[in-house]
Amino acid sequence: MDTSRENGFLKVKDVCAILNITPHTLRYWEKEFSEFLRPHRSTGGHRLYDDHQIRRLLEIKHLLKDRYFSIKGAKIYLQHDSGRGRRSIQSSPDPEPNKSTPIRREKQRWYDLAILGGVPAFEKPLHVGMPNIGDQDRFLKQAAEILQQRRLTNNGPLVQRFEEEIARLIGVKHVVATCNATVALEIAIRALDLSGEVIVPSMTFVATVHALWWQQIQPVFCDVNPHTYTLDPSCVVRKITSRTTGIIGVHLWGRPCAVDALEEIARHYRLKLLFDAAHALYTSYKGRLVGQFGDAEIFSFHATKFLNTFEGGAIATNDDSLAAKVRLMRNFGFAGKDHVIYIGTNGKMNEMAAAMGITSLESLQHFVDINYRNYTWYRKLLDGIPGIRLIPYDEREINNYQYIVVEVDPERAGLNRDQLVALLERENVLARRYFYPGVHRMEPYRTLFPDAGLQLPVTEALVERVMTLPTGTAVHPEDIRLIAQIIRLAVRHSKQLTVKFNQLNAEKMIA
Repeated sequence: MDTSRENGFLKVKDVCAILNITPHTLRYWEKEFSEFLRPHRSTGGHRLYDDHQIRRLLEIKHLLKDRYFSIKGAKIYLQHDSGRGRRSIQSSPDPEPNKSTPIRREKQRWYDLAILGGVPAFEKPLHVGMPNIGDQDRFLKQAAEILQQRRLTNNGPLVQRFEEEIARLIGVKHVVATCNATVALEIAIRALDLSGEVIVPSMTFVATVHALWWQQIQPVFCDVNPHTYTLDPSCVVRKITSRTTGIIGVHLWGRPCAVDALEEIARHYRLKLLFDAAHALYTSYKGRLVGQFGDAEIFSFHATKFLNTFEGGAIATNDDSLAAKVRLMRNFGFAGKDHVIYIGTNGKMNEMAAAMGITSLESLQHFVDINYRNYTWYRKLLDGIPGIRLIPYDEREINNYQYIVVEVDPERAGLNRDQLVALLERENVLARRYFYPGVHRMEPYRTLFPDAGLQLPVTEALVERVMTLPTGTAVHPEDIRLIAQIIRLAVRHSKQLTVKFNQLNAEKMIA
């Protein structure tokens, strides 16, 4: 690993690379372990670290990976350890995610590619959104206790604990856990008395819009900002009519919306403001964690998300009356035994899902560190490939780094996004076109609003150019190296591959 030293000291970016942690995690450790970590500072104000401090950081990392050590326990260990009998702490590469080493096949020549008849690079499919799994023993212990107690659902103790821990994590007063995020959206929409028209992006998962149409609310599609890929506030203002009752912003790929601008618009026009934060748990906007904005924010804990409960969702809000209302609605409107006071549905999270969520929360920082490691590998290995741009994260903010999103410029790459997705799929790399083709091109919306695309030029271009690549705890740096190698090889030999794609297209037409 290339590192730059200044008078024998390492800079923050190099320390993070060595430890496979984010700058945010490093700052957090400095705060929590300040008595053990005193970074030197250069005249330019940069934090610098010597070899002794690196060893201390490595020790802290290994202590915190041990499930018996909390932050407090690690402090006590470091405080009372005299240096004798200290367990050996060594830096080593992260182990492979599976017990058996996966089979990978190098792609050195363009005609080795599977689309040209070569053997796939990966023996087993490499998915986008392979679940992050925490401590399995801890989960199984909680699962056994659930079965012994026979309290499986109906706002059990683990659901309540999970809600409290999420609320504490994101700094919000109320979190109401649900069976999934779509139901959470539907409940929040009804609880806020939305009707008529609601402004929403088309660049989102279809459930965001279905939750409106399911309740006979007309979605008004709005374009996204070409730099942030989230709702364009200037477009939102142009879409407001006398029938508009609300706005739903989507924190796409964990990148927060222009929250301040949307909140100001909502205040000015007296509209309700919801955020679909399905991708955005443990991400921040101007230093504040997502979950605190608008009238409410909706999280997803689906298996593919950064933190999962198998299936699950949650409504986060600082509004006391709204929180009380959605709690009623989540449980058929019951306000006690045999006492229904409001229309509701069955949107409850069960105890087993909550146990998975609690177990996942215990590994949250580990998930972030692995995702950040993978992001930095992709950033390094995809750099310099013509027409391939990794969409960056703002590292001044807190990020979960769950989505590796690449924008493909077909003129520079020589291949378009769909061709690269098809090529990767043959190699058992199941890249995804999030979110193709745009909700406005899906039914029933394309029939109801056939001209919507004319007012969505940025969305129309974006859905044809972006793809997401595998990451998460199931993906190893060696996987990333091989994926990047395949993409680089394909772009370098795009002319030869274009001939093959033309041949495949002709065969489809004949068939």
